[in-house]
Amino acid sequence: MEEILKGQDDRIKDQINKFKEQDDRLKEQDDRLKEQDKVIRELMKKIEQLENK
Repeated sequence: MEEILKGQDDRIKDQINKFKEQDDRLKEQDDRLKEQDKVIRELMKKIEQLENK
């Protein structure tokens, strides 16, 4: 019985670690997307300024 619980505990810990790794990757991706969004907004402002000249 104890061995079964130990195996389940190990699998749960592995899953938690995988979720944490996935969360880290998603946070990195979110940071990149925010940076891209910032650059695009700046470019749009510049384009708008050029069109208004």
